[in-house]
Amino acid sequence: MENFLLKKFLEVCQAEKFLHVKKIVVAVSGGADSLALADLLFNVRQRFKLEICIAHYEHGLRGQASLDDAAFVNNFADKLNLKFFCEHGDVKNFATENKISVETAARKLRYDFLSKVRRDTNFDAIALAHHANDQAETILMRLLRGGAAGLSAMKFCNFTEDYGLLIRPLLRFKKFELENYCAARGIIPRIDATNFELDATRNKIRIELLPELEKFNPAVVDTLCRFAEVTAQETDYINREVDKVFDNVVRKNSAGQLEIMRNEFLKLHTAIQRALIKKFLAKVGSVEDYGFIHFDAVRKVLVNGLSGVELPHNFRADLKRGKLRVTINEGKNFNRRKDLIKLRTKEDFIERVLYTEEQIAERVKELSAQISEDYKDIDKPLLTVGILNGAVMFYTDLVRRVTIPLHFDFMIASSYDANTHTSGKVNILKNLDNDPKGRDILLIEDIVDSGTTMKYLVEYFKDKGAKSVKVCALLNKPSRRKVEAKIDYCGFEIPDEFIVGYGLDFAQHYRNLPYLGVLKRSVYSK
Repeated sequence: MENFLLKKFLEVCQAEKFLHVKKIVVAVSGGADSLALADLLFNVRQRFKLEICIAHYEHGLRGQASLDDAAFVNNFADKLNLKFFCEHGDVKNFATENKISVETAARKLRYDFLSKVRRDTNFDAIALAHHANDQAETILMRLLRGGAAGLSAMKFCNFTEDYGLLIRPLLRFKKFELENYCAARGIIPRIDATNFELDATRNKIRIELLPELEKFNPAVVDTLCRFAEVTAQETDYINREVDKVFDNVVRKNSAGQLEIMRNEFLKLHTAIQRALIKKFLAKVGSVEDYGFIHFDAVRKVLVNGLSGVELPHNFRADLKRGKLRVTINEGKNFNRRKDLIKLRTKEDFIERVLYTEEQIAERVKELSAQISEDYKDIDKPLLTVGILNGAVMFYTDLVRRVTIPLHFDFMIASSYDANTHTSGKVNILKNLDNDPKGRDILLIEDIVDSGTTMKYLVEYFKDKGAKSVKVCALLNKPSRRKVEAKIDYCGFEIPDEFIVGYGLDFAQHYRNLPYLGVLKRSVYSK
């Protein structure tokens, strides 16, 4: 195994031209992946005349276990007679002070430390132990969160202004290969118990989702990695096209501020527009917490000629006289603009995007066509009843696509209070303006979970003499069903998770999100 892996390692390094650099800082956590990387580089150092050193960042997150990891890596470096660099940090405190997630804080502090070691030693590059499984997990995680940004995931070799040259020689290696290599070499890695905790999205993907996907395609990791490589190549092409037009579309004003020229911007393809905005925002400030919704919101400001959009960290993008620039949001007048797009960073409260704006629109189109066909022969206009407040977005999008005559009406009936569970008692706070007797009624609801409200309303209207009563629900959550409730038209069947967006709320928040997302448990379990 070790000879086979060493041969494969050499082939990958030569193909990707890793070893043109001669001085390498190897990031070692103590796990099998980074230990295998360090050992492989150590074994080829004389052949390629490499100088390597070991660097370990102790995050201070796991108490004595973290300190033991640092001591272990120090001992590993000593056995190889390699220079060892270590720094102890307080990730939680840094995350709190900077109002970022612990994961983001840990990554930033670790990379800052590795970059400092590289500069202080005057080395050429930082070697990271990301492997094929890491690549697959990253792709899946970004897909689940929604948006195409970042789907090219990690590259074998890339240069950043902040950290310098980063190389990832193990991206073609599976995790089990690296574990077997360590075993063959007599290397016993450290075990990080937090990698097995299912409260982290990446851990859930690794432990639960990937094994399930492998049942459908045993080579799913390879498939996802190929997808990442192809996407990276396509992204590189798009970025080169952006570079060609950037100076024509983005110009400096008299104060030295960068601005996007709207007229020039509108000439570009949508893919180029989004990539240009990402580059523009990166030049005027950090995009660390920015995602697809932010880049696309700025694009919509330019395309639709809106006033602007609020961005993370109190920034705003302002469109004036055909020019868009980013500034600190200091004035109250900006917040009063009616056509201002207001955003929060979705990562603040959304675990993942369940259905995108585009997926919802397509399903609504299908449902409206089915409803139009089913009711085409009724003798009176269909009485559509929107259940407020959650169904308002779904209702308006649906009925405007229905092609048969219909009447609008609304009612407020709910078994929810301000919490996350149904109370079990149905309250009608607003009844119909139309007489339901002799009418074909279509109840349009946002979500059916316990079934209590829908069962009650169907029976209520039948008692009132309705000719027929059917239910159209955007979402169906059968795992929460307490009573039998028939759904005649269903948008999506969802898991037992708390969903917000597209009209659905938690304590009146998040209704205006254009997508349907899973609310983080930390938001409603406080």
